[in-house]
Amino acid sequence: MNLIQKAIKAAKDKVLLKYHRVAARMYLKRATYVADQVIYTRFKVPTQALRVLREKANEHAQKAYAIRKGV
Repeated sequence: MNLIQKAIKAAKDKVLLKYHRVAARMYLKRATYVADQVIYTRFKVPTQALRVLREKANEHAQKAYAIRKGV
């Protein structure tokens, strides 16, 4: 029984790790895209929007790190 629970937890952690890595990467890509588009069209830097997107990317990166380290 304990072996089955460990296997389920390992599979779940693997899926969550992949999810958080992909989410962090997508938020960073979106931040880059938003910055490029806003600077190109409005000639100003969208600092508030970039901060929010980068914070979300950082949250996902920290969660992925915690899963990887087993915290």
